[in-house]
Amino acid sequence: MKRRHFVKNTLVAGVAASFASSQLWAEEPAKPAETKAATTPEAASTSTDAGSTSAFDAENVADVLKALGAEKAETSDKITLGAPDVAENGAVVPITIETTLENVTEMSIIAEKNVRPLSASFELSPEIAGLVATRIRMGKSGKVIVLVTSGDKIYTSEKQVKVTAGGC
Repeated sequence: MKRRHFVKNTLVAGVAASFASSQLWAEEPAKPAETKAATTPEAASTSTDAGSTSAFDAENVADVLKALGAEKAETSDKITLGAPDVAENGAVVPITIETTLENVTEMSIIAEKNVRPLSASFELSPEIAGLVATRIRMGKSGKVIVLVTSGDKIYTSEKQVKVTAGGC
């Protein structure tokens, strides 16, 4: 029974990823003046991508939450975090995030004990199902924290994962 859910979820995630990547190609290219302005350090610090880059560079969970604007994220029972209780190999820890929240635009995965805690961040179209499946690396046992942005609010869920052989 679990295999069927995994296959179903993997197929849905694949379709969602395919749809999302096709939408990236549909966007208009940046104008030359905007590209030139973004190469200066001052412009880079104000761009929307600068926040996500600094979140990936953060060295602790508090800094990741601050960079993502999620310091006051609310715990939600509408988020299902699928992660093993015990991961035998920390190099490939399977994670699934499924939510029934409406208008989901972003999902992020944080591995608390990693040197760089933010493991992944996905931008989603609000029109697709709120489902992401991936694998992350975990160096040590610790919490896996997920953040889901729905509308203008950020929700969270977490699970303790024990790693028997570190992957970092």
